[in-house]
Amino acid sequence: MRCACFFANTVVTITTPKVRIVQGDRGRLEQKVNLDAEVYFPKTTDYTLFAAMKNNVVVDKIYVRAGQAVAAGETLFTATMPDYDTAMNELQDKYDEKAASLLDKDIENLRTEHSSTENTLYEAVLAAQTALAAAEHDARVLAAELGVTLGTDTAQWKHRAGEQEALLTSVQNAADARTAYSKAYALFIKDYKRSSSQFRESTFKYIKERNALLGELNDLMDDMVALTERRNTLTRVTAPQDGYVVAISVKSGDTYDGKTAAFTLSNADTPPQLRADITSFGKVIAENTKVEVAGNYGTEKTKVENTALGSDGKKYVYIALTDDVISAKGGITAMLTNGKVEVTVRYKAKEATTLIPAAALRSAGEGSDYVYIIQRSNDGFLGSASMKIVKTPVSVLERGDTMVSVRESLDYQDIVAGEDRALSDNCTVMEYVN
Repeated sequence: MRCACFFANTVVTITTPKVRIVQGDRGRLEQKVNLDAEVYFPKTTDYTLFAAMKNNVVVDKIYVRAGQAVAAGETLFTATMPDYDTAMNELQDKYDEKAASLLDKDIENLRTEHSSTENTLYEAVLAAQTALAAAEHDARVLAAELGVTLGTDTAQWKHRAGEQEALLTSVQNAADARTAYSKAYALFIKDYKRSSSQFRESTFKYIKERNALLGELNDLMDDMVALTERRNTLTRVTAPQDGYVVAISVKSGDTYDGKTAAFTLSNADTPPQLRADITSFGKVIAENTKVEVAGNYGTEKTKVENTALGSDGKKYVYIALTDDVISAKGGITAMLTNGKVEVTVRYKAKEATTLIPAAALRSAGEGSDYVYIIQRSNDGFLGSASMKIVKTPVSVLERGDTMVSVRESLDYQDIVAGEDRALSDNCTVMEYVN
């Protein structure tokens, strides 16, 4: 009888599925999420050199690369203006032609006899006007050569000249000439109003024609100064602000026509970040979530700054790009060159739920998740304790690498998390014995 009992117990032991038992727990689901991030500049400015629409330039040498930090005034690239000499010669020829016409007018007028006080004062005005035009011309050309824009408000010229002595001297000469002209003109008008004599009609015609020529000369001088300013601006292109170079849209040998952006800089007051697409992740990653970035000599730690939708409709997590991370990855230029930066986000759920090992979760299809819960009784073989399993549906809230969050309260429940053969609802099982 003893042998029969032993044999029967052996058969039960052999045929009964053996399972590994775990228990549900309460807590916040945690998992490591590996993401491919990229360097992202939150605020950038595209710079288009519209002056090149009037005079195209050919790019010579590029001095910076994307990701490089630059200071205002730093050279980005140099170029040549192939049509500068031709354009300047054309303007100079027109100027010389008008100047010759003005001289002819002056000579013709001087041949006319003049004896009145008005005429003497008028000649003084003409001389002062000519001297003023020459002084302003010299100041504007020098300013253009030095890369300084004086503008049309002559009262601001001294301020805009800064501390450049040669330009300050030229600007002062123009100011002195302007004062002399104002005095000569005031004396002429005062005497003209006092006197009863009249200039002849031919004199007024001369004045009108001369003023017209002077206007044309000034316009041509404006064009020459503007051309020189365009050459200075376009042949050595500098950074208009501090920031990172986001893109250089031209390359050596390109002809640039000013119709598209030549370069893009990040705003100095908005540091770059790392950005990773989490659209398919489907979970909310909170601010200050810990992030790890593997470097050449170890792992650097940083954190999530925020999550938001991008302009492309995708959901992104934005990560602080610290100096340590930049150094560990060999600089921003290296990160942009590589394209992707691997990061590990330590995700943690906002709320505590029931957590079970991922191995305990089973599925009969989409939305049909369940677990096997252990039920114990004492109606086993010869009154011994026995265990059977009960299929219990669960609602999965989140899935992690090793743990799963479910809505149901399964605290302290014994759950099957592994077996040596197929299981079925209500079948008897045995626990693995080490």
